[in-house]
Amino acid sequence: MTTIASRLRILHAAMFTPANRHGRLGLTVLFEGDPGTAKSDAIEEYVHETLGMHCEVLSPSERGEAAFGATPYPVQAKKGGPTRISYPTPDWLDAYDADIGGAVFVDEANTVNPVLQAPMMGLIGARRIGGALLPDNVRVIGACNPVDIATNGHDFEPALANRWCFLRWDAPSPEERRAYNARVVQGAKLREPVDTKAEEARVRAAWPAAYARAISLENAFFAACPTWKNKMPGRDDPRIHRAWPSDRSWANATRAHAASMIHGLSEEERDEFIAGFVGEAACQAFTTWMEKADLPNAEDVLDGRTPFVPDHRMDRNGAVLTACAAIVSPKECPNRVARAKRLWELMLSVSTHSMDVVIPAALDLASARLIPAEADTLLARLDPILEAAGIGGKGRA
Repeated sequence: MTTIASRLRILHAAMFTPANRHGRLGLTVLFEGDPGTAKSDAIEEYVHETLGMHCEVLSPSERGEAAFGATPYPVQAKKGGPTRISYPTPDWLDAYDADIGGAVFVDEANTVNPVLQAPMMGLIGARRIGGALLPDNVRVIGACNPVDIATNGHDFEPALANRWCFLRWDAPSPEERRAYNARVVQGAKLREPVDTKAEEARVRAAWPAAYARAISLENAFFAACPTWKNKMPGRDDPRIHRAWPSDRSWANATRAHAASMIHGLSEEERDEFIAGFVGEAACQAFTTWMEKADLPNAEDVLDGRTPFVPDHRMDRNGAVLTACAAIVSPKECPNRVARAKRLWELMLSVSTHSMDVVIPAALDLASARLIPAEADTLLARLDPILEAAGIGGKGRA
């Protein structure tokens, strides 16, 4: 049985995860559990009271298609032009604080009529509703009952299902219920408030290293196990309506993995967070491979705190180099020049086992113009490859 505290830890991690390269926050999670198990109350309370954010609740069964901006209306063009069809921007967008953002909570998400699943896909995928884009700091959360007991429930179509992170929600344990009642009677806060701006700043500072490590693990996993890259279930397979591995869902799972490191989730929580995007079988294959790979921390390798000795496992060697390159490439990387020199030395060592494994990291460093004198020996062998990639010259670190 999972606890509500565990659910809220994953929710917090999801809300404070960079969701794309452009600064948008929040991975879209969907909590599924039986009716009357405190899903909606706990989620709304957490967003409102703990985070101090506005939480707009959209219930498809209550608001209908207008809730998703899917109702067209005529608009008179400026300066007497022709009337055009547009889509309304919901008035509740005005309720969000521009500085801290908030959440759109799609409750009873699987009661939406199938014809409205396309507009819902725009909301949870692109954060688009009606004629407007949600601000980058407004997240999307969902909750529902199992489809077979939901009121007028419908399975999610594959493209919509592939955008959610499916998470289980169990009923509160007797101990959780007693603790909740005690706090209510005492008038105490259910949870300590979170300084959302400080938390956002903490996550963004820790993100480059954590994401680099998660990306390197994903790349190495696919090199070793390519059959898990895109594996859509058959149309008659019920798993097609839930989490399954695609390029999109693996990208989200990799961000979830990085977020798990930053937010200190347990291994069980991490695995459920990843599986929520790609499914349990894909997640199990990935975590089993990861345990066997036993990769060192890339920052520790670059700074000499952890020795790294290349061996015959080319996927492992490549994963370490890729993670190191992802850390060193950004201009804001601390000790960037020293770390770049160390990485070229590592690549030279690995190249004695396999030149192919070195190429991705070398291309990253060359693109970042991080080519110190220590790179010359390896560059003499890599120059034809770099020239073919359109990276000319030897900008020194």
